[in-house]
Amino acid sequence: MDETYRAQCRWAKDDYMKALRVGDSVHLDAFDEGDDGASVSLPAADARAFARGILALADEIDGGEAPPAAEATSAVDAPIKVGDDVRVLADGAEHADVLRGDVFRVARIEGAPETPRYVVDDGEGGFWYFVGESIERVVKPVPSVAPSTRAALYLEARTLAGPDASVFDVLAVAAFLTGGGER
Repeated sequence: MDETYRAQCRWAKDDYMKALRVGDSVHLDAFDEGDDGASVSLPAADARAFARGILALADEIDGGEAPPAAEATSAVDAPIKVGDDVRVLADGAEHADVLRGDVFRVARIEGAPETPRYVVDDGEGGFWYFVGESIERVVKPVPSVAPSTRAALYLEARTLAGPDASVFDVLAVAAFLTGGGER
């Protein structure tokens, strides 16, 4: 399955990261103001270790507490509402310049309740309109990292990120790899 995952910077609308499979590697691209800034290609084992480290960083921020099972189930079934993050299900959905996996926040909902159109900011001062079949509600993943291993995974992630990586860079990759895409 050829999927591209994207994480949007929470502060700069034109900064983002993408991850995709290229052969037997996971390829990461960083974009600064829309320009290609850096690329990294990781073997599968290193990509997994890096992702675990990213989860450990995120857990340090919010405690990594998993919501009760009832909340997680109801979040999946809940209808999309203003303020929700939604994921695009197909490249070019509704003729928008989007890729499968892009995540946006719903700005408003138009149309009749039985046929709503979800309006998202296109990042360039305009808006894109999607019907429910073109998007899905993003549910925050439940961390699967055991508390006793978080510190070790954090250190491993910092090592993989390299000596010049800032905390913000590592957190951006964490959001990207977990599918969170917090803005």
